[in-house]
Amino acid sequence: KGRPEGVTDEELWRARKVVEGIIHPVTGEKMFILGRMSAFVLVNFPTGIGMLVHGPTSVWAAVFWQWVNQSNNVMCNYVNRSGASVDWTGLMQSYALATSVSCGLALAAGKVMEHNPRLKRFGVIVPYFAVIAASTANMFFSRMQEWTEGVPVFDSEGVDRGLSARAGLEAVVRTVVTRSWIIPMPLLIVPPLAMEVLRSMPALAGKRPLLLAAELGLILLCLQCALPLVLAMQPSRMELQANALEPQFRGLVDSHGNPITTLFANRGL
Repeated sequence: KGRPEGVTDEELWRARKVVEGIIHPVTGEKMFILGRMSAFVLVNFPTGIGMLVHGPTSVWAAVFWQWVNQSNNVMCNYVNRSGASVDWTGLMQSYALATSVSCGLALAAGKVMEHNPRLKRFGVIVPYFAVIAASTANMFFSRMQEWTEGVPVFDSEGVDRGLSARAGLEAVVRTVVTRSWIIPMPLLIVPPLAMEVLRSMPALAGKRPLLLAAELGLILLCLQCALPLVLAMQPSRMELQANALEPQFRGLVDSHGNPITTLFANRGL
């Protein structure tokens, strides 16, 4: 349609970024605001505070914040799915499974450390493994329809070539690595280790308001820095070899009669 009159390249690129940030690439619908990646830090900051500050005070506090975290994850997985449709039964199963796994791990770990005080030195690791175990289960089950029924696959001309379950599985696995395994790492490991150092400093020892402010700042910094780095590790548009997908995607040709060796699909976030 051409460039709108009086609009610069910079303005066009800014508008494109805004549209891509709020419109789902497959459904074309506006995404729920709290589930967008632009809201990730805002939504997860209170959860991170709860898990690191309040969670260690008791086993049931840890269980509560694991439940809050997985509730946020289900919402985020739904909003940022790679497919167009949603199996609501699968989504509810994911919610139940992920919260059960996470809360069960937190409860079991708390009981084990109560009976074995020497294990408390590994306390900073416990929340991390509880989160990644639950988040992995959450991701696979909330996006089950993608790896069982498939996601839309397109050629370089943008022609829809059908649904591929293998592409859906690849999308979920790639997202699990970044969202479920890597993002929690700096948030749940760096602040506790840094706080141990700060508490040992004479200038801060016993000054709870300053230590609390430092811990909140560390949580916010980790979230703000980790998210863009992790999202940049893998593009949202996957490039897939046709031979690695189902048989119906092999031997395809484009509008010019050239063989199609590469297909594309939305990974989701």
